[in-house]
Amino acid sequence: MVLFGLAVLLLAGCSSGSEGASPSGSVDASQPASDTGASTEPVKEEAKPTLKFLGISGNFDPNKEPIVEDIKRLTGYNVEYYNLPSDKADEKLNIEVASGTDKDILILRPNQYAQLSTQGALADLSELVDKYGPNIKQAVSEESRALTTLDGALYGIPYMQQNLNFPNGFEVRTDIMKE
Repeated sequence: MVLFGLAVLLLAGCSSGSEGASPSGSVDASQPASDTGASTEPVKEEAKPTLKFLGISGNFDPNKEPIVEDIKRLTGYNVEYYNLPSDKADEKLNIEVASGTDKDILILRPNQYAQLSTQGALADLSELVDKYGPNIKQAVSEESRALTTLDGALYGIPYMQQNLNFPNGFEVRTDIMKE
């Protein structure tokens, strides 16, 4: 089954009111250095915004998963995870979009992606992927990217689900296995 990972990038300067978008401790490069020609103040790294992730329904709290700390350590980003409910997930998605809440990363089912793309609720990622995502272009085939391209604009990054799902179990004839 193909799931669509949509990186709706409304980060720092692109999203109104993003946490950490304009940190108070950042250094203004337009200000001249002191009279000695060099500043003795350490340059502070600009704080990264907190990303908001909306995933497909799940019966767990993704914020309590052990990998959350690894993601924060490796990327430097705090991520707030939200799941759509198992019951009436499409309706909840519509409410989220209609209320104007910004989510930075979405994992959607194909029908949910189609719903948001026809509503004009997704950001065009074409320029961002061209500039910052050469690995994405190498990893995702042109045919797969076409699934999330509309009128020449890329609105999502598709990927294949890596785990196999055996809803009725996996049965094996032991007589053949022994042979």
